[in-house]
Amino acid sequence: MQDSPTPSRHHNDALSNRQLRALGEIASGVAHEFNNLLAPMMLQTLSIEQTWGKDRELVEELQPLKQAIQQATELCQRILLLGRRSADTRERVYLNDLVSNTLKLIGSTVDRRIQIQSVFDETLPRLYTSSALVSEMIINLFFNARDTLLDGLQQRSPDSDWTPRIRVETSGFWVQGETSQFYQRITISDNGMGMTEAVRQQIFQPFFTTKKTGKGTGLGLAVVWSCIHALDGKIEVESEPGKGSTFILEIPAEARAAKKVKKVVPDAAMLPASGNHRSRILLVDDNDLVVRSFSRYLTRSGHHVTTISDGQDALHLLQREHENFDFILTDLNMPGLSGSDLIDAVRLLPFRGRIIVMSGFVTPEQKESLLLKGAAVVLSKPITPDRLLKELSVDPIFWQQTNLSMNAHHAHSHDHDQEPHELPIPA
Repeated sequence: MQDSPTPSRHHNDALSNRQLRALGEIASGVAHEFNNLLAPMMLQTLSIEQTWGKDRELVEELQPLKQAIQQATELCQRILLLGRRSADTRERVYLNDLVSNTLKLIGSTVDRRIQIQSVFDETLPRLYTSSALVSEMIINLFFNARDTLLDGLQQRSPDSDWTPRIRVETSGFWVQGETSQFYQRITISDNGMGMTEAVRQQIFQPFFTTKKTGKGTGLGLAVVWSCIHALDGKIEVESEPGKGSTFILEIPAEARAAKKVKKVVPDAAMLPASGNHRSRILLVDDNDLVVRSFSRYLTRSGHHVTTISDGQDALHLLQREHENFDFILTDLNMPGLSGSDLIDAVRLLPFRGRIIVMSGFVTPEQKESLLLKGAAVVLSKPITPDRLLKELSVDPIFWQQTNLSMNAHHAHSHDHDQEPHELPIPA
């Protein structure tokens, strides 16, 4: 049983949470801008590869650049996790299965000298949570434990009797109060290097790391902090230098908020392709690099592209010539009239095409709102050419008819009842 936190500790925790949230939002803003730069870089390299594909030497020279862009994209996605304000799609899952499957996925990355122990509470019921966020936390904490054990192996002599070990446990417990709540717990511990109290107080800060330059980004534990708070959970850390560390994740078994009504969005792969491969596209983005690279790539792919850098100018053009476009490809974050505002205005016009939203960063709430407003799909930058061309291959008129009928049926048939709770009886 843990001691009740003192008022001073409550104040410090709240202050730390606000600081970390602010840092996460700043980091997400930076990642958004980087994604805007990566989008044209990705398209431009692929455009060069397609145009001069017969030049084997040139194609070979492009490969390191493509790999660097992909690595930068993955890094940006991790940074964006720091500023997320809600969890991914939630579902009812068994925590033991989720933990076990995640460990199987990453087990091959572990040095065989490290022992992995798992102890699962087989009485745990299913919980309603985000599998993606829980797996993300497990992976980051597991790799953190692995790295400290590898440091220990390097510092100890080969004849040492020390056996590096990672232990993963699951359990459940009730929190009694005005409203009793059941939590499920994941405990990941190691017998590695441990940490001082000074280090422990900073480990969840973005970009803080004790690893050597080039060995870590300082994002892993910051992502864990963001994920657990997105799930309305808690995290505790116990550590002692030279003896190891224990991270304890406590996840509520039931979501606190009622589920939202979700819009049914037909997938592009399920819809017929347009007979006219030369689609008429209105591209709206205030980033000149994005406009030039997307316009060049789409034109080379056989489409007719009109570009506008201002949402208000795009609306004026659509008010006059909406029938001349099959697709609107718009950025979300623009000065003046935003992409969201543009969708609101366009839906008042007799426009029958598809609206595709692009963004360097969009929260789940924003995505849901955009889809409900009338966007066909929301794509995250940098967008792969294959995905973009796939969305532009759909017959816009058929999509409009299918979209309206599917969501009309969904609106009448959907009930707002929560799934039945699946909790153990408190002792």
